Amino acid sequence: MKRSVSFDHSVAIMTIPIAILLIIVEYKTPRATIPQAIGPHVWPIGLLCLLIVSAILLFSHATSQKRKALPLADLSSTKTGVKWYRRPQMASVMMLLGLFLYTVFLRSAGFIICTSLLVIYEARVMERGRWGRNIIIGVVFSVGVYFIFVKVLNVMLPAGLLGW
Repeated sequence: MKRSVSFDHSVAIMTIPIAILLIIVEYKTPRATIPQAIGPHVWPIGLLCLLIVSAILLFSHATSQKRKALPLADLSSTKTGVKWYRRPQMASVMMLLGLFLYTVFLRSAGFIICTSLLVIYEARVMERGRWGRNIIIGVVFSVGVYFIFVKVLNVMLPAGLLGW
């Protein structure tokens, strides 16, 4: 018997109302009087709107895609030869660990250093190799975002060890 609603459909269906509820909560939250070009309340609302768009795209992609019932792959290290630290589940855990360490060291090390290391680390977890490209992208992205937020948008980000 085929299921009429796939996992992707379920995730998209649950994500949209939760994001709408969080947007409503953000609208009702008191505003801080911080002199900035764009207030801090805009960012969560913008990200939640992007989450809704992503959920709609996921739903439409899952609807249009013809899925065939394939047997589940056995990911045990004994049968497939995949080492435990290269499994997809471990990649998810390692990415969450990277985000946790990012939040722990953000104030002390600073935005540029932490974000550069996070981008390089996450790229390494997702795709092995290509160190030169990952380092250049991580540093350029971090410095670019830092200066856009600090100089253009007047948003304070942790300077950390660099003291910028």
